[in-house]
Amino acid sequence: MVKIIIGNAVVKGYHIFQIRPPPTLYLPVTKEYGNTHDPNACLVWVPEIGSIPQHMINIVTDIKRGETVHTIAGLPIGRVPEGFSLVFTDLLSSSAVDKIEW
Repeated sequence: MVKIIIGNAVVKGYHIFQIRPPPTLYLPVTKEYGNTHDPNACLVWVPEIGSIPQHMINIVTDIKRGETVHTIAGLPIGRVPEGFSLVFTDLLSSSAVDKIEW
């Protein structure tokens, strides 16, 4: 299974997920099964709390909502832009590599 991690990239879907990505944190990507609009859709996640460096746990990501990295850990925050989703889906199903950092 391939693991894709992105950083410093565009994440689509804030209007749906309403979660701002944490600054300077690499975000895992997974296939979004069951998406009827795009069969190749890929979700972008905040890493699980155990994977986040301790010094980042209390960083505020959204002042208005009072969210910190701790309160959004493990949640999906958006999607890979549609133009890239087929590429990400192909990479996720590939057995040629173990981990890709974007």
